Amino acid sequence: MPDRPVVVVVRDMAAFGANKQTSFRSDETAPGQYGAAVADLVREGVRKAREKLIDLSMRNTMLNFRHSETSAKHVRIVDEDLELLVGALASRKSLDIIPIPPVEQVPRDEETDGFRAALKLAKKADPEWLAAEDARRAAGNRRRSKDKAAERALRDRLRTQLGMPEWRVATDPRSRARELGIDPSYDLSPSKGASRGHHADNSLQTLFFPDRLEPKLSSVHSAARALQEDAGLSALYIAVGFLEWYEQDDSVDPAYAPLVLLPVNMEKRIASGEYIYSIMGRDDDEASNVALREKLKRFAIDLPEYDPESGVEAYLSGVEGCLNNKPRWKVRRFATIGLFSFARQAMWSDLDSARWPADARPEAHALLGHVYGDVAGEHTDNVAPVYDVDQPELERQAPALVIEADASQLSAVIDATAGKNLVVQGPPGTGKSQAITNIIANALWHGKTILFVSEKMAALKVVKDRLDHMGLGLYCLEVHSAKASKASVLKSIRERMETPRGAANVKEAEGAREALRQARERLTEYAGLMNSPAGSTGLSVHQVLWGDFTRAAPDPAPPKLTLEFRFQNPLDIDRFKLGELVGTGKALDDWAASMGDAADPAHQPWRGVGNLNLNRFDRAKAVEVVAGWSEALKRLLQNMELLSATSSWEELSSPAEAFAAAAVILGLPEAGPEVEERLLALATGEAARKSLDEWAFGNKWQPTSWRRTPALRWRGDRNWSVPEVFWLPPALSEKFKRASSRHR
Repeated sequence: MPDRPVVVVVRDMAAFGANKQTSFRSDETAPGQYGAAVADLVREGVRKAREKLIDLSMRNTMLNFRHSETSAKHVRIVDEDLELLVGALASRKSLDIIPIPPVEQVPRDEETDGFRAALKLAKKADPEWLAAEDARRAAGNRRRSKDKAAERALRDRLRTQLGMPEWRVATDPRSRARELGIDPSYDLSPSKGASRGHHADNSLQTLFFPDRLEPKLSSVHSAARALQEDAGLSALYIAVGFLEWYEQDDSVDPAYAPLVLLPVNMEKRIASGEYIYSIMGRDDDEASNVALREKLKRFAIDLPEYDPESGVEAYLSGVEGCLNNKPRWKVRRFATIGLFSFARQAMWSDLDSARWPADARPEAHALLGHVYGDVAGEHTDNVAPVYDVDQPELERQAPALVIEADASQLSAVIDATAGKNLVVQGPPGTGKSQAITNIIANALWHGKTILFVSEKMAALKVVKDRLDHMGLGLYCLEVHSAKASKASVLKSIRERMETPRGAANVKEAEGAREALRQARERLTEYAGLMNSPAGSTGLSVHQVLWGDFTRAAPDPAPPKLTLEFRFQNPLDIDRFKLGELVGTGKALDDWAASMGDAADPAHQPWRGVGNLNLNRFDRAKAVEVVAGWSEALKRLLQNMELLSATSSWEELSSPAEAFAAAAVILGLPEAGPEVEERLLALATGEAARKSLDEWAFGNKWQPTSWRRTPALRWRGDRNWSVPEVFWLPPALSEKFKRASSRHR
């Protein structure tokens, strides 16, 4: 394995359109084998890359900083001593940023007893004042300045009601500053020992009244905190000294560029019901304006380096000494607290080949030979393969998986462990942070040093949280944002040195690893079997079983016979034979749809016909038999309708019921001479029925088919206790006897 640090660089991959995590890799070639031509190409490529890191146009605020009274990104300081200011920040002294004290809000004519009495009554009845009081109660003690403004507005309304002259407070901060003996000039005077008395306090004077200063400082504080939390950038500085310069000799408007940038932190607290903002020096090195230094080289001016030991006044005087050939250029002693973003300056400095060891210059790096020297690697511009991660030899290359990983993630870990250069890309949620966590864990396993760099703080936090959860946080040294200060780094190193090392149970760990290996082998065998081909079907065993499972309970359920049907040698059915069977099944479905109800076997007119080999003569005879059958059925139907209409019997809806009714009729005895046909036909009264009962029992007649014909009922208004009998006239009885004899 190459003996070099592992560098992990993360950028925002949300713009890539990959559906899954993808790795691109290029294998390394030994440095120094490309020759001088490739080295020259690399040097030229690095030089052009450095130029892109420094913007030398007038769009760069480090060259053309625009001060504005309405800006929410900076606040200017007045009436301070630069030497004392820099010294206080270097000693980590907290300095409050204070406003111009406003003019007294109560004029003398409002101190009379009459005005005070009127004001007391107004505070009980004025609607605007009462609304302000409600808001004050809801906000607690954090609305002191707004309370003062509300009372001043109430007093002004009361003055109008009382006919008093209008009173206006001074609104010009410069005039007010002069009244208080504060120098309103932003160009601070050079340090003088005799005038340092009132500058040695713990405050920084601004040229704003309280109602304007608090919103500006709140915006600066919020923006600085957002950059710190989101991007890990500490962009809050106080710029001391500005160069007033002109891009052209005939330029009218000057540009202002900061000279010395001192890192600070801003804190916010509440005192006497008002927000107080203070700054304190940050444990970081002072920054010089690299862009300005490079820009001035085009004017043949060499900007000196800032030396904290010599002091800021000596440095500003040294800069003035470099401007002899530029009479219009001046050094302004401005002091501005604001956001200054120049993070790329450090990258620009790092890419200076002169700062690298002679045997490790950028042009000797193999990867830069691929990028700038057109040196093709083995896998350049190719998608890296996904390994069969279940192979034992690959397990030994990535033994320390501390978090779950799929095949593509594990392949990236294996390539990184082998020392190959990778680009891992994928949209959010595809597991890039999991892969990075495993890469770092495996590098630690092999005794490597890892530098994890990200453009966004969130990416660092996600991976750090995962490593903490896995017990590897002790091996992580955070050197970003607020944790990059010297004191924080030294404290973190001391904590790691003083943390006791726990004794590892090697035997137990090896036993768990062996159990894991055996379980993985069983799972691999099972997965191989499930993914093996199922005969000639073109499907895997898993696909066949899954298809059977998904069709286990279809809705609506198919006929039972279809579920019991089995093909002979089903594994020999290839995709062509399967297509033929599917086509036949679809044709049957189409035919069944065209047949309508006749497709149901219960309604199939040819059901029961077993002889399918009929010649033309047999078919003619079959048609003749069916025609005779149809004619007989028509006569039967007519007789059933006649029987039902004549006898008033109900529910004669089938041939079986018709034959049962005929059997009852044929079993009736002949009527005697004493029974009149008219009486029998009209026998609906109680007396007539009684006489019929007596006659029937007197003749001891019992219909033999009674128990088999329970559906035959008498149309009457009562239930008889004897079998129900219906008499017909002799002529009708003879007619049914003949019809019954024909259909027996």
